Amino acid sequence: MKPIHINDIEVFRPELNARKVFSMPQVDVISLELQAGQSMPMHINEQNMHFIVLEGQGNLETENQTFDLQIHCTIRVPKGITRAWHNRSQSVLKLLAIKQFE
Repeated sequence: MKPIHINDIEVFRPELNARKVFSMPQVDVISLELQAGQSMPMHINEQNMHFIVLEGQGNLETENQTFDLQIHCTIRVPKGITRAWHNRSQSVLKLLAIKQFE
């Protein structure tokens, strides 16, 4: 065992400070950050997604609903759902994204 600081993990999407924290064939765990006022474009994943808000607050928008989520909230987004995250606050939004492969 060896502890690793999240800042020592390589960033693969700089605009979201995205870092793959853990990966195995069935699951990826990804750390994401949206700065104040930042939004992610609408997109679809072909995997089930689970999100945990670690810090801040944000809006998860789908085609027909918007969810307001705060620190310690979690939400599951089934595969094939178009969605986007928006940080409409004045502070950083930190998320843990869990991508579940079938």
